[in-house]
Amino acid sequence: MYNFKALQGTAPQYLEELVVPYQLTMSIRSESGAFLIIPTIPGVTYGNRCFRKVAVTLWNNLPVTIRMCKTLGTFKKKIKTNLFVSAFPIMYLAGKNYVFLKMYF
Repeated sequence: MYNFKALQGTAPQYLEELVVPYQLTMSIRSESGAFLIIPTIPGVTYGNRCFRKVAVTLWNNLPVTIRMCKTLGTFKKKIKTNLFVSAFPIMYLAGKNYVFLKMYF
């Protein structure tokens, strides 16, 4: 959520400075993907776990439909649905009703 707010300009200034959108030099199909630049940070243990790198990496791994949201409410709704579907893959969404599949072992 901090990345979304930083891109929208509603996050604190120190967080906005950590998030840098990826600017393409030529036009390609993934141009509208809203990717962020993954920083190179020295240090094997700290560098791979710092907020700046992890937040950007997680943001880039989100589906494009979530990254391209315009409002915070829509972003929250889509991220929650995405996390729910990835946590419970045996449930499928059918219209507005959830269909639960029972698995017998």
